[in-house]
Amino acid sequence: MGAVAQLGEHLLCKQGVTGSIPVSSTKILTGTVRRRCMRSITSLGPFLIPITAILVVGVVAIIVVILRHLERIAKIEHGIDPDRPQR
Repeated sequence: MGAVAQLGEHLLCKQGVTGSIPVSSTKILTGTVRRRCMRSITSLGPFLIPITAILVVGVVAIIVVILRHLERIAKIEHGIDPDRPQR
């Protein structure tokens, strides 16, 4: 990953911008690092599809839980008991 540079703005009396110089490069990935990452990923070979499937299923499950929670909060805010059986 690249380094982080800070940028600040001051507007009291004089307008201007200040910034810090990052300790290392701010480039995201150099060619060598990119190739090494791709080699690591492709070395997973037959496990790559199952790993991806597990991650996708996990993300979908988390989204479902969040949406149910938001629906429950909305019912409570509208004065509806979320635990009451639906008719």
